[in-house]
Amino acid sequence: MSVGCGGSTTVTSADKPARCRSNHSYCEVLRVGRFPIGRTRRRLTDRDASARQRGRIGFAMGVHWRTNEVSSCGVSRFRVGLKAGSRIQQNTPVHGLDRNERGDSTRTPRRRPMVTPPLPLTKRLKNETTDWHDRVEATPWVQAAMAGRLPREAYVAWARDMWPVYETLESWLVALPGFGPLMPTGLARAAALGRDLVATRDVAVPSRASAASVAYARRIDAMARRAPHRLVGHAYVRHLGDLAGGRILRRRFVDQWGEDVALAFYDFPDLGSPRQVLGGWRAFVDGLDLDEGGRREVIEEAKLAFAHNEAVLRAAMPEAATTDAPSLALAGV
Repeated sequence: MSVGCGGSTTVTSADKPARCRSNHSYCEVLRVGRFPIGRTRRRLTDRDASARQRGRIGFAMGVHWRTNEVSSCGVSRFRVGLKAGSRIQQNTPVHGLDRNERGDSTRTPRRRPMVTPPLPLTKRLKNETTDWHDRVEATPWVQAAMAGRLPREAYVAWARDMWPVYETLESWLVALPGFGPLMPTGLARAAALGRDLVATRDVAVPSRASAASVAYARRIDAMARRAPHRLVGHAYVRHLGDLAGGRILRRRFVDQWGEDVALAFYDFPDLGSPRQVLGGWRAFVDGLDLDEGGRREVIEEAKLAFAHNEAVLRAAMPEAATTDAPSLALAGV
């Protein structure tokens, strides 16, 4: 047995107290069964003796469980040992105890690795399409609308091009089973946009839709037939965008053209609370039974929808179009 006062010292194996070889007059080693317990003379009280008989380690003692060292004066060196006041079985080697029985106060509890829950699909749609959203906002059509300088012809041309897009998207959302929650009552826009076009027949714009509009509607029709879950990306870009940013555009148009202008497209009289509608829409999309591959396809389709919208906006203001044409190479287009 090694005992010491700042250093290890060999002591006798007799049951009687033994003086520390470092020649400290106040240090001694006592034995209870096969367990040496170090104490200072001034702490050897009757209560301490009773505690020793019960096999309880006092607070002034330190034990290093690996070497079985016990010391009364080197306590700070052995804080990795038994807790003060912990009970042990007599005639059991200290190194045979498990960590809980040793009372190892320095043991760090094992922590399970933190598992970050996956982001909801609607959150990923927002995060991963931010660049495309900013790109659409930077188009001359949107910039002029926000500044209150959008020509009436440009708005009517945009409405003409978007009507077949909404008509195709919303007819498929109604026809496909299980897609109804993507278009709650009052959110459909095709009928309102058609009324606006009828009211603006006096505006001189070509009656034929642009090539960008035709490509957009064809893409929606193709995905509805081959991969219907991709329509979530188109509904996210159009319907949620109309419900949020569309109301801002309406205020700009009213300030520019007056209250009498036909803007039924931006009115939602039958929708109810927009906040509740958005909450229900997000809950439905986040609860879709899609694997990671399906979620990635929805996100890529939303990016493509932004690209198609940019093309339509630039077609509505051809005099302001630049050579930086939008890329429609996503998803095999």
